[in-house]
Amino acid sequence: MARRPTPDHVSLTVRVPRGHEGFWRIIRDLDEAGPWTSSDVADRTNAALASVADYVRRLAKAGICAVVDARSGLPHLVKSYRLTERPTQAPRVRRDGTRSKPTGQEQMWRALRSLGAATYPELALAASTDEVTVDPVAAKTYIKMLVKAGYLVALAQERSNTPVLWRLKPSMNTGPLPPLVMRTKMVWDQNEGRVVGEPRLEEARS
Repeated sequence: MARRPTPDHVSLTVRVPRGHEGFWRIIRDLDEAGPWTSSDVADRTNAALASVADYVRRLAKAGICAVVDARSGLPHLVKSYRLTERPTQAPRVRRDGTRSKPTGQEQMWRALRSLGAATYPELALAASTDEVTVDPVAAKTYIKMLVKAGYLVALAQERSNTPVLWRLKPSMNTGPLPPLVMRTKMVWDQNEGRVVGEPRLEEARS
């Protein structure tokens, strides 16, 4: 019996956790009304309380939020917080409270929005900073994925030794957060031609 070929492209509809960006938007909204707890944040998202509490602890260690009240609760003290900083984008904070460097994808998206159009070498140069260096190969790969997703349009055809100039479509300039190129971990049943179980998505680091 012939085996079914593995598909080159699989279209998936998956539930993606809100993540730190989602937590941060909720925290900012709650903080406008007064003190808030990790449970208040978790109640507004589809993520586990432990994930929310972990992010809140990171923010507290970084000094981005501070405890303003603590009362007895089960199984732990219930702490209420207020923000001391209110950046628009979610702070990237390690568990020890140190702040993470921006990713290459964040830098490239910011540069694309600023430039409007760029070749991949120009994008790599514009996206590189003292903290983060973006390799031209990474920029070429990111552009390729954005083209496939419909974010970019070519302003000129590629010529020998001349990279294509790509323009960010105004309709796809969706905001400051970068479109993330993701790695998908899934189980593909070749007999039935379908995904079994729930795929897990992870950001592909540039």
